[in-house]
Amino acid sequence: MSYASDVRLLLTDRDLTALFCQHAGQQENLKDQDWVLLLSWGFEYQVPGLVKYIVQHNPVSLGRLPAEVIYDFLLQYVARRDFDTLQLVVAGANANTTFRTHVLRLLTCYEDPSPSIGAISRVLVDNGFELNGAEISGDPLLLWASKRRQDDLVQLILERCSVDVNARDSEGQTALSLAVISGSLTTMKMLLDAGADANRQGKEGGAPLSYAASMDREEQASLLLKVKDINVNVQDNDGATYLLRAVRLAPGPVVGLLLKHQDVDVNLRNKDGDTPLLRAVMLNAVSVASLLLKHKGVDVNAPDEDGVTSLLRAVKLTRLSMVKLLLEHSFVDVNVRDRSGRSSLWWAVHQGPDAIVELLLERPDIDLGGGAPEPCDALEETSPLEMARKRGYSRMATMLEQRMRQKQVQ
Repeated sequence: MSYASDVRLLLTDRDLTALFCQHAGQQENLKDQDWVLLLSWGFEYQVPGLVKYIVQHNPVSLGRLPAEVIYDFLLQYVARRDFDTLQLVVAGANANTTFRTHVLRLLTCYEDPSPSIGAISRVLVDNGFELNGAEISGDPLLLWASKRRQDDLVQLILERCSVDVNARDSEGQTALSLAVISGSLTTMKMLLDAGADANRQGKEGGAPLSYAASMDREEQASLLLKVKDINVNVQDNDGATYLLRAVRLAPGPVVGLLLKHQDVDVNLRNKDGDTPLLRAVMLNAVSVASLLLKHKGVDVNAPDEDGVTSLLRAVKLTRLSMVKLLLEHSFVDVNVRDRSGRSSLWWAVHQGPDAIVELLLERPDIDLGGGAPEPCDALEETSPLEMARKRGYSRMATMLEQRMRQKQVQ
């Protein structure tokens, strides 16, 4: 029986000690093809000790194995975190195109943000593996790594490769945007240091800060707002600014960060005509509205496309706390009318809550007419008092009559 045949039999029992002891003198007579055969059996029977031994004593054999076989081996040793043996294998492997493709496939098997991928990749690169131009599913490796919080791999790519840090993936996202979405401050910092454009927008118009605002990522937003040339008023394809996104999707700390920036425009509208304040009223986000109203540049009377201001919207939606807040603002116009000609008082009576009507009547400048000059739509009443009487709102009608008498005396 040949030496190789003896090895195959012993492999079934994983008895490597017996193999090396009984046949130590025969190993020097093995030909290269015998080593390759033994190595392939080591892979087939998953005997890591044999693989390591062969790679150490005859590394040329590894370079003659198909890349698919090496790929299977790498999978096994990544799972075991045996990077010493992995390094031996990579050192003996041919870093050809096929081998590289299979290694990149290997990386895609590990989605967790563990250091293993970075460690594997560093071993590969240190032993001649080329990451330049590498792609996974058609996307540059840098984008793939940024999306999956693979900080070590991102660092390696930026150190060793010539890459476009502002390239977009198949969905139009840049590596910096993907790093924000994944939540990796480490990758964000590395990309910014490498020259990533913090204002670069994707297909839908979203930029890195768009995602920090939408997801209320305070640390990420803070980092981006410190970028020297950051444009805080970028609008996406729907016309939404970072501030409007933050108010609309995640009314939290990022709103405050954006409002502190000296260049922020708090009145920019989206395509629906909404400003951040109008959206805060819609969401009944009183704390956010309070922050917006404290900003010196806010236009409290900015209307939407239907002529509805923040106060009108709050009244129509019967947001009592929001109405109180808006009425405290020095420049709020309590008598402004929408496109149908109706005022906040008219809408307050129409919607019914006595408390909101009472708040409005406390204003010395309140216009008690407040209705459309002519009936329109299905809303026939032309004045708040007429409406209250017709609907049987006796307490409300009494409040209106008393206020009218007070104004006559004044």
